[in-house]
Amino acid sequence: LLWKDLQAGLGRHLYTQWKALHKVRKTPFALRIAVGDIVPLLALRSSKHYQDNTPKAFVACALSDYYTAGKSSFDPLQVALLHRQQIHTYTRDALTAKNLRERGVPALSLGNPMQLPVANDPSGFTHLVTAPQPKDFHCILLPGSHGDCEANVHHLLQQIKALPFVLKNTATPIPHWHFLLSPHLDSSTRQRIENVVHQVFVQHKLIGVFHSGSTECFAQLLPRMHFAVGLAGTANEQCVAHGVPVISFPGAAAAQQYTPAFGEAQQRLLGAGLRFYPHITSELFAWQIQHLYTHYAAYRRVTEELARERFGSPGAAARMVRHLIQLI
Repeated sequence: LLWKDLQAGLGRHLYTQWKALHKVRKTPFALRIAVGDIVPLLALRSSKHYQDNTPKAFVACALSDYYTAGKSSFDPLQVALLHRQQIHTYTRDALTAKNLRERGVPALSLGNPMQLPVANDPSGFTHLVTAPQPKDFHCILLPGSHGDCEANVHHLLQQIKALPFVLKNTATPIPHWHFLLSPHLDSSTRQRIENVVHQVFVQHKLIGVFHSGSTECFAQLLPRMHFAVGLAGTANEQCVAHGVPVISFPGAAAAQQYTPAFGEAQQRLLGAGLRFYPHITSELFAWQIQHLYTHYAAYRRVTEELARERFGSPGAAARMVRHLIQLI
């Protein structure tokens, strides 16, 4: 894994962070915080600030022991860095905090700061798409925000366009599809995606809407969605954190992010909130949607229960800030 990180530019990233720290080496700080994984910890370790008595904290939003089936997701180097300086560590879930405390690290679980502040006001939704009726069935499609997005859209369409035929003569309605596209897509890529989706939806008489992938739009959409089909990382987590069940399967053949290994790891993290299928077929996809529609209340209840266990209640960032102020 370290070799892969180095190939992906870890050394360059560390050097960039070191230069940024070097520029502020004489600045007096009341508190130093590293956020993410071992990379910012190493950057902090490489600076002169590491040895002073200023309080230090680590927000470990990229690590969870659910990823590793209950075993510690922190390697010995990370634990040594945290333990030696008694760096106050905020984990994304209680299991990870418990395992770190057993290894001598002062760890707390105050909730996951990555949760979206979901809007409860329905008025914003009507500006994006016609408000759903009780009989409607809405799904948000998450093709990912990285370079895989366009290929993953084609991959999703292969399953979506088969649904009218497979679900024919059943009581399950064809969902209204909501494509959430990253706001960082270049205009030509976005136009190609919209063109191919429009062509497929017209041909197969499907209902679909495009949405900007902005945080505000995502926050307004989530409370109105019945489920998600996601080939994404953080976006899948956001859905489950807010009680929206997710169906997933490996991305397109050339996908770099949502690989079978990534999906299986995410399944361990999100538990019953995510149904990951390593080998998807049109029949299996249709069966899962039909089962979800028939037993929707149970799916929603299970997902909400899991969200409370693994993400905590909303407001984690504010709780962390209050605790950090006490350290100064």
